[in-house]
Amino acid sequence: MPTRIAYLPLLLMVFGFVLNQSNCDSKSSTKQNNSKQPQVLLNVSIRRVVLAADCPPSEIPSEGCTETGSTVELTSDAKGFGSGQLLYTYSTTGGRITGEGSNVTWDLSGVQPGTYTASVEVTNPKKRTRGAFASMTVTVDRCACEQPIFQPTPPPPSIPAFPWPLPDASAQARIQSEWLLNSDGVTRLRDVSARLDRALHNAGFQETSWFAVPEGFALVSRFEQFRGNNASPVVGPARWAVTAKPPSEGPSDYTRALFTANPGFYRVFVFIVTKYAFNQSDQQITFKEGTDWLNRGADALPNDIGEIEFSVRDGYKCTALVYEYQKLAGSAPTLVGQSVHQGQKHLEGSGIWRHLAR
Repeated sequence: MPTRIAYLPLLLMVFGFVLNQSNCDSKSSTKQNNSKQPQVLLNVSIRRVVLAADCPPSEIPSEGCTETGSTVELTSDAKGFGSGQLLYTYSTTGGRITGEGSNVTWDLSGVQPGTYTASVEVTNPKKRTRGAFASMTVTVDRCACEQPIFQPTPPPPSIPAFPWPLPDASAQARIQSEWLLNSDGVTRLRDVSARLDRALHNAGFQETSWFAVPEGFALVSRFEQFRGNNASPVVGPARWAVTAKPPSEGPSDYTRALFTANPGFYRVFVFIVTKYAFNQSDQQITFKEGTDWLNRGADALPNDIGEIEFSVRDGYKCTALVYEYQKLAGSAPTLVGQSVHQGQKHLEGSGIWRHLAR
């Protein structure tokens, strides 16, 4: 009996060593099995899809928008499944999947702009391993639409035609159509012309002239001198002291007068009323060409243009263009490519804006 008791501690030590070794082998086996868990990576050919513009008949796709097409290629890279054919199951939040296997096509035609997700689950039906799951998102945009810029060849007008496309202006502003519409009944271009002309007269512009533009007109004001810091007119007769060529003088006398004119800032307003969207050309109007507008235009709007309906539904609008010139001492006035003042600021400074808003 004493001999058995003496061996008991030794037996306990051996048993503990065997148990510890078994636990270590079990942990090692677990780590090895975890490293071989099935996994899948889902790759997409592009992350941003740009669809073709869906424009109504009256509009065209915007320039500069590049379509990518409506399809995305999906590639599933599966690992850790062992031997045997794998089963790939795809799902999406928009569009449809065509094809099968590890390489399929995601068709996003017809979806609305937004973010969409494609997911894949990979399993091995012949093995009792759990499947693997992966997903990727794609952003879908659509090219925008815009009104076409119409560059028509208008029929010979009953009054002189204003340059079209329009010469490059220094600033511009859209006039609110509500200010030009009659309170009741149909509004015609003669009504719009009368409102614009009355606002100009109330602001001090007593001389105006009319030109034809495609299915509309251009109303040109007299030149005025203004303060460059706040766009307000120069006070007194100097406001209208803009060099003009007297009939008795020749071109050389007019050129000399340009160089001796008062230094400062000058401007002319041109109101364009048409139903067509337009752009501005690279044409630079000289100071002489700008001052000649007042004398070369018609003194009234003819009936064939005045009878046209000013229909906002048809796209009619009024845009004020500002042609600004700067005169430095000893030099002729030159066109300012981009005014430091916005178009509305010019209209407010001259007083035209408040008379239109009444």
